[in-house]
Amino acid sequence: MNRYFKIVIATALISVTTSANAIDRKTLAQYASSLTGLKKEQLKTALHKLMSKKDVLPYGGGGHGTWWGFWYSDRNPQTNECYNRYSDKKFYFESTNTGKSIAGMNIEHSFPKSWWGKTKNDAWCDLYNLYPSDEKANSSKSNYPMGVVVNVKELAGEGYDKVGDGYADGQLTRMWEPGDAFKGEFSRSYMYMATTYQDLKWEKDGLQSLENKEWPTLKQWLINYIYNGIRKIV
Repeated sequence: MNRYFKIVIATALISVTTSANAIDRKTLAQYASSLTGLKKEQLKTALHKLMSKKDVLPYGGGGHGTWWGFWYSDRNPQTNECYNRYSDKKFYFESTNTGKSIAGMNIEHSFPKSWWGKTKNDAWCDLYNLYPSDEKANSSKSNYPMGVVVNVKELAGEGYDKVGDGYADGQLTRMWEPGDAFKGEFSRSYMYMATTYQDLKWEKDGLQSLENKEWPTLKQWLINYIYNGIRKIV
């Protein structure tokens, strides 16, 4: 499990370094100082508490909502292209940030919100879990677990989403697999969500990937998959 927590720590720090405001090494060291010497359950709980102190944007378009945030986090500043990690379809932002949504695109929860039911919390509008996606790819991905697809039913373009059958905890089930270039990003999002919101009660399809425990929260088969995804960008 040691590799799991190396990734969790990286996720906690990445969630700070990729925020709208730049952070220097000294500030980053101060932010993480409370984690020194902690291991396993204690470390994950400390990370959970540390990352619970954050601001989230209102969900949706207009004003300073999700799409306003996407303009900063998911836009190529040279071309205004919107980064679409789910398919090979191209979309573009307006030249100025009005917070307006892009036609043909959805706000996609990489970590499906149906996994924790109707519990009120910030998880469903936390930008670290949200990505712009074209509508068809969003619908095809559904709320399936992320994993290795061994029998492809749908392909969203070369190097992008696969939807089909794969093994979750030893059971053949419908799942989705991101393109290799994006596995690291989605893996970090899963680690972040399972740590920041470890106290949520997981329901129905979420129990294929998660356990209702603060440690380790992610099931071992998914930890293994995520570890391999993280390695692609570290």
